[in-house]
Amino acid sequence: MIHVGTFSKVLFSGMRLGYMVVPRGLVGAFRTLRGFHDRGSPVLLQSALSLFMREGRYQKHIRRLRSLYAERRDALVLILPSETGNLFRVASPDAGLHLVGRLAKGVSDVDFAKSAMDCGVCTLPLSQMAELPQDEGALVLGFAGITPEEMVEGARALRRAFERMSGGDAKMAGG
Repeated sequence: MIHVGTFSKVLFSGMRLGYMVVPRGLVGAFRTLRGFHDRGSPVLLQSALSLFMREGRYQKHIRRLRSLYAERRDALVLILPSETGNLFRVASPDAGLHLVGRLAKGVSDVDFAKSAMDCGVCTLPLSQMAELPQDEGALVLGFAGITPEEMVEGARALRRAFERMSGGDAKMAGG
């Protein structure tokens, strides 16, 4: 098994440091490949990250982020139905930084995402990420970078987007 990761999402996006965990027998081959595709990462940045990890600060940081993101996920799961009614069916995942908001049959997630963008909310239609056609539309809703207050504003904007898209008939959301 090969594990590939980056520190961009858990530390900061400009860091541009990644890592690979490969079986011992493949280390030489991957080093050779890296030499062809990568001219190296800044040594000072690698040293600072190494010290951050050795001192236990990285694990502390990860625990804090997990707690923060769990709080934000839970807030969004509560905010969506209170602000959008039955527009979405949402399950709370155990991990990740996104929720999937399932829509009623017949509601196009592509059209909804466009309407949401017009109302100031950037979201992705799940159907555009699926290999096979989907029976129902769904939106990918990120929560990592927004506060609960911003979630309330965003949920209200999603409600307005749906009303605009459906000609003001918000009841249609219930199926």
